[in-house]
This record gives sequence, structure tokens and C-alpha cells, in this order.
Amino acid sequence: MNDVLIPYAKLIEGGRLVTVDEVESGLACNCICDCCGATMVARKGESKVHHFGHAPKSTNDEKPCTFNFKRGCFWLIKQILEENIGASIELPDYDLTLKNNLARHQKIYQVTKASAPNYDQLISFELSAHNDTAIAMLKVGKHKLRLVFGFPYLMKSPCTTGDNCAEVFVSLANVFEAYTKERKPFIQIIKSHIFSAQYKEWLFHPRQLKYVSMFDAICDEITSELKRQNPIQFQPKKKRMHQPSSPPFQYQVVKPKKEVSGEAQDIIKYNARLDEMINAAATLYSVLKQSKAKHCDSCQFLYMVTNSTCPTCGHHIAAVIHLDDEYFKNLAQKYVSVGYVDLSLKNHHACSKKIL
Repeated sequence: MNDVLIPYAKLIEGGRLVTVDEVESGLACNCICDCCGATMVARKGESKVHHFGHAPKSTNDEKPCTFNFKRGCFWLIKQILEENIGASIELPDYDLTLKNNLARHQKIYQVTKASAPNYDQLISFELSAHNDTAIAMLKVGKHKLRLVFGFPYLMKSPCTTGDNCAEVFVSLANVFEAYTKERKPFIQIIKSHIFSAQYKEWLFHPRQLKYVSMFDAICDEITSELKRQNPIQFQPKKKRMHQPSSPPFQYQVVKPKKEVSGEAQDIIKYNARLDEMINAAATLYSVLKQSKAKHCDSCQFLYMVTNSTCPTCGHHIAAVIHLDDEYFKNLAQKYVSVGYVDLSLKNHHACSKKIL
């Protein structure tokens, strides 16, 4: 990525950064190296990708040029942003997935839809200490938008400034390959990463705080209700201490039941039905050693092939399926993804029998 593959240089007149596709070949490019100041040659042959190189005898062997491809991309991005004030920046959809294992609840919120706002100003542009990322702060109407340009995907983490500014990661991971192997004009490659939504991913949007709060509230409701229904399950394990042989009798105060929202009740009911369906399938396979079962078309429960009707709902239409270890891999996820739980609850709200 060093001298032979330098994609841009600096014009002698004016000092503007240009890519090799924007200038004449050879010394007629009238460019110098942005890093060391040496005279540059624009090489536009057929065997290699078009690039700049240092002119013969223009560099000092004792002090070689330390051009850095990543850093070069960042400074070119800065110039492009400065020269295109008022242009539109395409932004992708932002779907936020939240998950709480204790409440057994997961939900996807659409934080924002795809858009293409115009930016009015480049407020600031900074490089990280190791030149792995560059952060551009843009003014978009009354708001600010932070674009984080980076090469490794490991750098995809929100800035911890606490300013609640919208933040988008722009991956430059394929820039070098697109330039060297696909041989696309370098200026087009950089512009497509800046202005299109293809390489962008949301890191943070102020609106997501509202959804996180809503999600946490419903999960708190779910866990509180589950603790009320089954307090033993939620008790932390403690080291058993020596107890007196005859402890004094203590009155237990029964707390009134707290009202639970409809959404929390639905989630609890959903998870309970999923457990029932999985337990029914597991009983047939592991306990009763059945290699086949009937899958009820109505309540979605499995039952014995010898039964003419479903013992859970009385329905008689069913499909015969094979039971093996492969069937039980990620069974809960399968039942959820194909909608079996939703169908079961929809068709038989009162169905809660255990299948044997």
C-alpha cells in the first residue's frame, strides 16, 4: 500500500488534493506528495491500477516517504465534504433489536427510516490517534450528524461523548480492493462511501433512548409478574445456614396483586405457550420414545400418531412428522420463526393442556 499505490496527490498550484484520474499522465500532473512534498508522477499504464508514484531522485533514501493509505482516504474524505456543502447524505433504515433473557422478551423497533438529508456545514473533522477512524461532524438543519469513517469493523462503537448526537458508521473496508482489483476511479469509490447508504450502519440515534426505556419498563413488568407467580424460581441461591430445629411461627403478609399491562400479559402467555409446545414434543421423543408424531393443524401441538384427534383441542387435521435430534435443534427458535406459537394462541386461547 506504499509508494506504488498512492491514489491521490496534491496540486502544486492551489494545494488541492486530486486523484490520479483527474490529472494528466506523467510529470504533467503537476503534483507533489501530500506526505513528503516530493514531485509526483501520474502512472496510467495498462498492467497496474492507475496510481501516483514519486518521481525518480525526488526522495531521500535516508528519509523515505511514510504515506499511509488509510490516512490518505480520510483527508480526501475531508476535502470532498468541504467541497460539497449542501449535498444529500443517504442514511439507511435503523432497526434496533433489544433483548432481555430474564424476561424472555425480544423486540425490534424501527428507530428511523431511510432518508437523504442535506448537510449545511462540516463542523469538524478529526482523526483517531492510530489513524483507524476519522470523525466528521455535520450540521443537518437544526441537528448534528456524526459520521465515523473506519476500516476495521471492530471500530463500530458509538462515541462516548454523551452529547446524544446521531451517529453513523461508514465502513471503508472494501475501498482498497475496489481501487486495486476492481480498478474503479478512486474519487468515485470515496464519494460512494460518503454519500450513498450502502456502506453505512447506525451506531446511535437519540430516538432509540425512548424505545430502550419502553422496552426496559415492559421487561420489568414481566419479571415482576413472574416473580409473583413463581417466587422460588427467582430466589438467588444462598449458602444453607444452620437453622434452629423449631423456628418460631411467622405470619406471612400477602401483597396485593399489581396490575400488569396487556402487553406484559401477552408476552408471559406467549412464553408459557412456547414452553408447553416444546415440553409436549420433548415428552413424545425423550420419554415416550416416539420416532413419529402428528402436528395439529389448529393448536400446533404434537401428539401420538395413534390418536385420531388432537387431545389438546379436539381437531382432527394433522401432518405426520419425523422426530429426531435434528428436529429438536433450536426448536424454540423454529417454533417462533414459523409462527406456530402465534397460531396456537390465535386458534385456541384457552388451550393449556399438557400433552403426553
